[in-house]
Amino acid sequence: MSKLNYPTNGIHPLCNNNINSCIENLNNAISNCGFDIPADFPHRNNLQEISNTLSNYRQEANSINSKLKNTDNSFRNLSDQLTASAAKIAFPKVTKRERMIK
Repeated sequence: MSKLNYPTNGIHPLCNNNINSCIENLNNAISNCGFDIPADFPHRNNLQEISNTLSNYRQEANSINSKLKNTDNSFRNLSDQLTASAAKIAFPKVTKRERMIK
């Protein structure tokens, strides 16, 4: 059986700053993408959809953040359950006996 080396404080604290920075940058990008696009511009639809695309990315980043928190909680609960179960295991006392075959 292999041993799992899980971070002491969990995964979420390790990734929290990066995820929050990503979400903040996406928020800034969404607020700055109000373009005045001429009607005859060939890629007008693509530029108008940037805000929706960025909103989807922000939603995905929030989902990743939630999944990291849930993973930490699940691992913590599992670890607590396994520790409690291991504490309940009864260890039989080993006694030394005389050799039966001579």
